Amino acid sequence: AKTEKRLPYFRTLIPYFVRRQLAFGFSAPDKHTDKQQLGDQQISLSHLLGLDTGIAIEWERVRQRRKGIKAMEQATKAGVLRSVVGTDEDLSSRLVIATDALDKLRKELHAFNVLPEYTNIEQEASQLTKEINELADANTMDRKMVLDLKEALARETPPPTADLERLYKEVGVVLAGSAMKRFEEVQAFHDSVIANRRDYLGGELTAAEQRIRDRERRMGEHDRRR
Repeated sequence: AKTEKRLPYFRTLIPYFVRRQLAFGFSAPDKHTDKQQLGDQQISLSHLLGLDTGIAIEWERVRQRRKGIKAMEQATKAGVLRSVVGTDEDLSSRLVIATDALDKLRKELHAFNVLPEYTNIEQEASQLTKEINELADANTMDRKMVLDLKEALARETPPPTADLERLYKEVGVVLAGSAMKRFEEVQAFHDSVIANRRDYLGGELTAAEQRIRDRERRMGEHDRRR
């Protein structure tokens, strides 16, 4: 799921203030277009109302996972997965072969006698290996988050003043006669939104990079103890 790329930024927030009649922007207060996705609505409105956007983002993750599960169920019913994992008969044959190989390996291992003093060392090494693998998996996830956050930061730049002036004039035409904000207030709002987003993303980026460094240090310590 690409939920991280749904983080609110200028281009997802400004349509709430610059609505278009042709896109049915005035048909509902919580939507700036009739094609706006539910996840985008919830994340953007949570940010604009000062609520925790993390909740809306998690809900969008759940929705994306449900879509993936549903697609997998449909593929299973249609028999698409058989070309990948094989038929029931193929799987049964592979299971029998794997079971025989496992039994043979167990018998070979049973013939070896491990000295008691090495049991604790073996258990500790196994636990350290498990923890190293868990730390490596966590670092993989955080490295992906770092890349996504850097992409988001690169997008969080104020638009050219000329673009804002053009948008302001377009709104004045579409909403003639309506109460309008002064241009300086709109520009100040843009700058505030972008500054807040950059501060938030920068903090998340620093925290993720620090977690990666801490895990790498712990992995090095565990590896020396194995």
